[in-house]
Amino acid sequence: MEFDRVAEGDSRTMDVLDEKHGNENPGDVGQDRPIPEKMEFDRVAQGDSGTLDVLDEKNGKLTEKPGDVGQDRPIPEKMELDRVAQGDSGTLDVLDEKNGKLYENPGNVEQDLPLAEKTEFDRVAEGDSGTMDVLDEKNVELYENPGDVGQAWPVPEKMEFGRVAEGDSGTMDVLNQKHGEKELLEILGLSSYFPGKISLETVNKKASQKLDSTKDIPWYVLYKLLMLDYRGRDTIISPNIKTQLGNVSRDQHIQSDALESLFTEVTEEFSLNVSYAPHPTDVLSIILRCSSDFVKQIICEKLFLCKLAIPLILPSFLKHLPKIFLWPLRTIVTEKYSGNEGCHLVSMLKQSTPVISWLRLGEISISKSRLLNEILNDQSHPTFFHRDCENGMNKRSVSAGSLEIAWQLFKLQNDGSAKVNSNKIILNLRGNGKDCEGTTRFLFEVSNVVIVMVDIQHLQNSYLSQFLEPMSKYGSVIIILLTKPLSLHIGSEEKVKIRGFIDLLHKLNFTKERIIFDFEGARAKNIKALKEEIELKVQLCLKRASPKGVGEVFKETAKSLNITVDEDDSKCINVRSKAECFRRFINEQEADTLKTKNLPMQCNPWKKWANLNKEEHRQKRKGESTVDVYANKIYLEKQCERKKQLKYLENPTKVFKVFMKHLDSLSKEQRIYYLKWLKIYLDDLSRERLPDQQRKFNQLWRNVSQMEDGNARNRTQTPNFRFKQQLQDHLNYSEEELANASFGLEHFLREVAQAYESVSSLRCDYNNIKQKINRFPRIMAELMLKGFPLELMDGDAAHVPIVWVDAVLQQLKEIIGNKKMFVLSVLGIQSSGKSTLLNAMFGLQFSVAAGRCTRGVYAQLLHLPEEFSSDDYEYLLVVDTEGLRACELGEEKVQHDNEIATFVIGIGDMTLVNIKGENVTEIEDVLQIVIHALLKMKLVNKRLALQPSCFFIHQNVPGSDAAQNLKFGQLKFMETLNRVTEAAGKQEDAPGITRFRQLINFDYTKNVFYFPDLWKGDPPVAPVNPGYSEGVSRVREMLLKDIIPRRAVKVSIQEFSVKLKDLWNGILDQDFVFNFRNSLEIEAYSTLESVLSELQWSLKNAAMKWLNTQKNIVANCGYVTDSMEVTLASELRSHLGKELAKVKSKLEKHFESGYAVVLEQWRTSSFIKLQECYDDIINRTIKSLKDELRRKTVQVDCMRDVKKYKFLIINEAKLWANEIKKDQVDSFLEEDEMKYYFKEKWTEWMKKIDCIREDGDDEIEIKITKVLHASFPEDLVLVREALKDKRFMSVNLIQQKLSEIVDQNVIDTWGSRFILSGQEALSKSRWVPNMVTGYIAKMTRDTPKNKVKTMLIDKMSSITSLVSDVVGPIEQSNIEAIIEKTNEIINEIKISGIDLQDEVAFKICIALCFYQYFCRECDQIHELSRIKVDEVKEVNCRDEMVKFLLNWHFPQATDFIEKSLRQMTVKPGVLGVTMNDIVIDRKDVDELAVVQGAEKRMLELRREVELRITTAEVQSFKEEYAEEIIKIVKQYAMIDKGIKFNKPFVVELAVHMCNIALPVFEKNLKKYKDNLNPVFYLEECYDTFYEVFRSSVSKVSDEKALAKILSERMSQAIQSSIGRDIHRELADDVRNNVSQVKLKSALLKAILNKLLDEDNFQEFILYLDNFNDCLRKWVSYFINEYLFLQSANGTRYKQVIHKEVQILLSKICENVMEVCAEIVEGDHDTQKDLNLWAEEFHAKVSDTVPIPLEDILSLVEGYQIFSLESFKEALCDFLRKSIEKYDSIYGNHSHIQIQDSDGPTIYDIILEECAGCTETCPFCHSPCTLNSANHTAQEIKHMAMEHYPRACGKFRWNATGKLVTENCTAAVAGDCEFRCKETNYKFHPYKNYHEIFPDWKIQGDISVEATPYWKWFLVKYESLLADRYHAQRPDIPESWREITKEMARESLNK
Repeated sequence: MEFDRVAEGDSRTMDVLDEKHGNENPGDVGQDRPIPEKMEFDRVAQGDSGTLDVLDEKNGKLTEKPGDVGQDRPIPEKMELDRVAQGDSGTLDVLDEKNGKLYENPGNVEQDLPLAEKTEFDRVAEGDSGTMDVLDEKNVELYENPGDVGQAWPVPEKMEFGRVAEGDSGTMDVLNQKHGEKELLEILGLSSYFPGKISLETVNKKASQKLDSTKDIPWYVLYKLLMLDYRGRDTIISPNIKTQLGNVSRDQHIQSDALESLFTEVTEEFSLNVSYAPHPTDVLSIILRCSSDFVKQIICEKLFLCKLAIPLILPSFLKHLPKIFLWPLRTIVTEKYSGNEGCHLVSMLKQSTPVISWLRLGEISISKSRLLNEILNDQSHPTFFHRDCENGMNKRSVSAGSLEIAWQLFKLQNDGSAKVNSNKIILNLRGNGKDCEGTTRFLFEVSNVVIVMVDIQHLQNSYLSQFLEPMSKYGSVIIILLTKPLSLHIGSEEKVKIRGFIDLLHKLNFTKERIIFDFEGARAKNIKALKEEIELKVQLCLKRASPKGVGEVFKETAKSLNITVDEDDSKCINVRSKAECFRRFINEQEADTLKTKNLPMQCNPWKKWANLNKEEHRQKRKGESTVDVYANKIYLEKQCERKKQLKYLENPTKVFKVFMKHLDSLSKEQRIYYLKWLKIYLDDLSRERLPDQQRKFNQLWRNVSQMEDGNARNRTQTPNFRFKQQLQDHLNYSEEELANASFGLEHFLREVAQAYESVSSLRCDYNNIKQKINRFPRIMAELMLKGFPLELMDGDAAHVPIVWVDAVLQQLKEIIGNKKMFVLSVLGIQSSGKSTLLNAMFGLQFSVAAGRCTRGVYAQLLHLPEEFSSDDYEYLLVVDTEGLRACELGEEKVQHDNEIATFVIGIGDMTLVNIKGENVTEIEDVLQIVIHALLKMKLVNKRLALQPSCFFIHQNVPGSDAAQNLKFGQLKFMETLNRVTEAAGKQEDAPGITRFRQLINFDYTKNVFYFPDLWKGDPPVAPVNPGYSEGVSRVREMLLKDIIPRRAVKVSIQEFSVKLKDLWNGILDQDFVFNFRNSLEIEAYSTLESVLSELQWSLKNAAMKWLNTQKNIVANCGYVTDSMEVTLASELRSHLGKELAKVKSKLEKHFESGYAVVLEQWRTSSFIKLQECYDDIINRTIKSLKDELRRKTVQVDCMRDVKKYKFLIINEAKLWANEIKKDQVDSFLEEDEMKYYFKEKWTEWMKKIDCIREDGDDEIEIKITKVLHASFPEDLVLVREALKDKRFMSVNLIQQKLSEIVDQNVIDTWGSRFILSGQEALSKSRWVPNMVTGYIAKMTRDTPKNKVKTMLIDKMSSITSLVSDVVGPIEQSNIEAIIEKTNEIINEIKISGIDLQDEVAFKICIALCFYQYFCRECDQIHELSRIKVDEVKEVNCRDEMVKFLLNWHFPQATDFIEKSLRQMTVKPGVLGVTMNDIVIDRKDVDELAVVQGAEKRMLELRREVELRITTAEVQSFKEEYAEEIIKIVKQYAMIDKGIKFNKPFVVELAVHMCNIALPVFEKNLKKYKDNLNPVFYLEECYDTFYEVFRSSVSKVSDEKALAKILSERMSQAIQSSIGRDIHRELADDVRNNVSQVKLKSALLKAILNKLLDEDNFQEFILYLDNFNDCLRKWVSYFINEYLFLQSANGTRYKQVIHKEVQILLSKICENVMEVCAEIVEGDHDTQKDLNLWAEEFHAKVSDTVPIPLEDILSLVEGYQIFSLESFKEALCDFLRKSIEKYDSIYGNHSHIQIQDSDGPTIYDIILEECAGCTETCPFCHSPCTLNSANHTAQEIKHMAMEHYPRACGKFRWNATGKLVTENCTAAVAGDCEFRCKETNYKFHPYKNYHEIFPDWKIQGDISVEATPYWKWFLVKYESLLADRYHAQRPDIPESWREITKEMARESLNK
């Protein structure tokens, strides 16, 4: 190979000649290509620059049949290269020639493109830029009718290539480049998105700053453009992409020799092979093609703001024809100046703006786009992309032939004037105009001026004349701009060319004013001079132009040239006509009546309703009216406004009717287009009409301001208040007109919201309307997902349509699920750039126009970017708000701004506080608002670790070092925050709040951001400042990367909805601190409460299960050792300790759940509660163990006798059986006969047993009397007097019960709480409690109830007479006599004219009361009596007998009889006390206060005594018990210092307390005696003894006989085990399946629901007056309903029992088989084998069932078992078959058997778990809602979730006697007073209630009304309630009477 020498210039730089050659059969690209035998190189001429350019020649051979592209390309034997002319720049252009042959039938594009045998290349002229242009010629084959883009286009046999014009971007335009379209889509990763599949959601998910590969480029560009960073268009190649493309380039590169390798190494580090890098205009073009119409609109808006050119027409692409994009330009508005009218915004497409177009013909020496940028901008800004931009040398592929649009905008001059028609549209054609015929024709038809750029080197080309001649016939003015290369010398030849061209132009009627040269002589013109010349000539041309609205011109012209118009797409054009009808109709109406005529619901009715609703909560104008009366008045007015709205909805306006129809009927996609069109038209209308209204308003504002300024200067003059008021009225009216003139899409959606709210609030019966309206929340939710904002707060009414917003959010939850979303809000002063900030940060479209046309708060939902999306958060809700400090709000500013700031910060997880500038003093008012809002949230959530977050963003702060320079300012800023915080703390009554960091964890070094100004220069000319975009990006990245992932509390859609409602209600109430309920906190605490309940139950369940097992073990042991108690206690602690560790671990995991931050405040207390629960369980269990061990100790001696008796009975049974067998040798005894014989013998045996008898009941009384005498030896007379009244005490207790029964059943009552006084409450008898003495004292009054009470007391003497007839046990005849006497009394009552509510119930209660009195008189309360009644089975006690007889007399009231019998037991009341019973040793004492203190002291005494006696041991009575009670009484004799009970009262009190303890002592003694009575244990084994007898009589083998006997004994043990453990099992089952009794809150809700179902006044009264009994009743009901509801498989109770029996039987059978398998049978001693078996078997079942070893051994003794195997099979068989026996036993059980069980029943267990605190409010009887029964000991006061009307607590107005309808919260907040017994019937202020009731916490709030539930109750039962409490009926507001039962029920669920 021969190389020519390379001439080196003076620059001393040597360029390298890189030669790439090919061979005939080359391999892959990476392999070498052989070179022909000879190659001749021409010398390279070098210019004066001293730089050597390299000639790169690519040669090869040609073949006739080329293969695939990957195969060799044959090259002709010789190729001659023309010399390359080099210009004066000293830079050598390189000719890169690719040759090939042409074929008529080529293959696919991927195959070789054959070329002609000879290709002739023209010389390439180089321009003045001094850069090296490369001629890259790709020859493709052309078809006349081309098919798919992917196919080849055939070319004629010979093709002559002319010169290829180079584009202004520095790339080479190609005649056809379609072969790269699919490839480019693949490179950018957009194949799956073409065409138009990039949605807004896709952009939100994928837009990112990541730029690691070419597939990231589109999303990077979108990210940057959405952030308003214009640099994103150009900076698309990152270092990673350079490396990636460099690798591709090297793979394509042919390594030929060492010289080429050297060249590659030198250059590849600094340059990028532009053939493989995407071109920025190509990328933007592809993005637009792949974007949906709505994304295109956003992109173009952002391009406009960035002052970047927008693609208007894109050339054909794949199968798609050229298309013009008008739809994306519809939302672009520009400022228009119109003389004195000033500036206003006009849609770009509607403006009559001059259009100036630019194109080039052929190659030109200067960059057209660069020149355009200079003309458009005073400063350098790349509006149009050009070759000198970053990545400008990348190869362009698909954007050639595209048409771009930009605007030349002019700012307003200093004098307020602007140039007429100064704004211009600039169109720029990419590529050679000669090659883009359709687009070029479009330019000439739509343009006023067309500037054609031609290089003087092409002036002689024929195509110039061919081009210019037809184009000059269009209406546009053509200006020719001639250019020349800098290196070209204008010689004579060039002058001739220029002269000839000018002559040509003259022939075409071109004047010299229309010709511009970019050079003067040999020198190039200064760019500024050239710019001025062009502007001047363009301006002259435009003087004669008549611009038209460009939108329609563009559209019609495109259609005529077969250019597709995007707006003509069927999905777009179909709905446009529907939207246009609105425009035509609305255009005919006056601006100030648009809303009132077309959308009336949101005008006066909605605004009035909003004001009324605020007044209802705040009640500022209540005056002297009561809360309920005033609230009712407002309610009726609100309903009136809603009805007005409904009338409008019934007959909607034409506009709104059509709008609803379209919104409902269109498809989802059509609906979006429809709303977009409607918005465009409505916005255009507002922009046309608002300026006049705004000018009018501004003028009035100036007049008012000037008048105020004049008054301030002339203080001596009297101001004209009347004139000022007139001006103010005009100003207010003008503001209203301005608001009405603002008429946009948001107002239509607001009307829909009001339609929904009105229909929902009135519960109207218009089903057709309601059905249609109910579809709109879902439609709105779908629109939110498509980018439409939801109006959270109506700015005109300053109110939240909470029903509508909640409905939309619920539908949103249904569509996407209850996703977690991060809520970002913004706050700032008016026109500070809040919306712009959000739009730039997330690519949104919030309205950014200045002014107050639209006010309110809007929320837009968007998906989080994929890189930041997680399970925690998927969506971002961005909340935009109106600006603060709006001047037109006047005096309402402070209130309105406080509401806005509180609302925005309250709903946001993060709030961006936007500040214009760095001067904090200017925004101190805003800071005050923000800090007040934060402080209020802090006070509300003072127990909550959650704190709101804020970023402070200072806009318009220039300088990259602003943060450093303003460090001092930051410190001052913190001082300001702290100062304002301290002031706010004082104002909000929180003096402890003095530092801003107490409100928020705020770091002024990280959470303060400084942005430069939005505009990089003066708008509207200036683009967006990149520094602003960078600042926005920093905030965005911190939010997404740091703030959102670390957010502890993740709010779901449902939680946000609840939070929004609670927050708004708090704002409405104004008392934000106390009325805002943090729903997250409530939900978190409820969840924690449920978890704690489950964990505590887990501990209790484990303890009970363990205890039952140990009880079995204790029952089975032969004796009790001293160490057993300690051992078992240790085992208990070890066992429960493990369980405690498990539940603590579970609790710890719960604290790490999604509510971790919220829950943290309760962590310590929760673990303390768990530990306390554990300690309590340990103590209780140990006590039960001690009782069991003591019981066992007592039984040990008794069981020795029992064992002896069992042995004797077994032997006797066997002997008796043998005798019977002898007598019945020839016959077989039936089962009944055997039972008869055995029963007879059993009775005889029991008589032989000497039952243990100890102290009787009378002996206990005697012992107590002795103790009393010994305790008061000097006061024996007082003791005897007190003891005389013992029997009278029982009588008075009966009287108490009778009084209660009368009050509940006789219609009429005697009064309320106010009637009683201290003196009136006293009675002669001290044994009756105060309230009962009040009853007795008033029996003399002539009322129906008192008459009945007197009558019943008189009749008690007749019951006494019946006692004398009783000789022995009470018989049936005695009870029949009581029932007969009761009937006589009832008849007398009826004859006297007194009405009874329920005669049967009253009769039953009276009969039971008399029966109890009769029993007491007979002194046989606790005796057993065996009787027989007809054929009924024998009953064992009088209670069963009386129940039977009552059921017989009243068969319809069986359940009521059962309940009444259980409730008949009465306890002695509290002893009455007077001043006569008290000794006072000091002066100045309030007697009533002393009596009150004495009564309180006696209550404490009673509780102390009851506690002692209930914990007493079950054993024989000891005198020490009575001595301890008397000792306690003496301790309580001292009331206070210097005040004590006198001696007679102390004695009386001691006797009284002993009488209270007596029944408990008697009950314990009975249990003790039962434990020592052998008969008690022998009776339990009756069935076993009978089986021994039966087996002996029957002829069965010993194996079967013993198996049957043992199975019977095991059956008894299993029943005992089940009886011991069944309550725990049932409780566990009920807790898991009955939600009503799981937590107290659920129980209360369930009870109130059941009260609604029952609708029984007495049931409500039970709830209000006797809450404990009510709880027990309904807990029993819910348990019974679940356990005893019959089903196909029986009751649940039976199923649980069956399951437990199966488990026990299975375990026992398994133990039987295991023991039999372990024992090796002996040869002869079967008894020994049986004993061994018995011992082993007992060892295995001792913890399962209570069966002592002695029992088993006694049963197996004497039996001969020859086969353990057969014995095992028989025993297991009997055990398995016994399951039916248990089913029959337990299948007939009812709740009675469960309730009568010993020990804590399931009812007791469940009630203890769910009842909690049972105290009720002293004013309204609302129950305390806390779950801990003893929370007051922990200094936690009683609290009620809601308070009822005080009528429920028996309160009435003193003046009128009417029941009170207001609730406690309103009373505490007001100035009312109350009186009751606790105040000694003196009036006391409600607001100081804590002085009387210190254990209660009632939060005052005058705006809180009773719930609909209790309103309904008062309405329904007002008469009965008034009669019961002897009051007048309440003044019930009319609105309450509209509340239905279903509405009351619904209120329970809120």
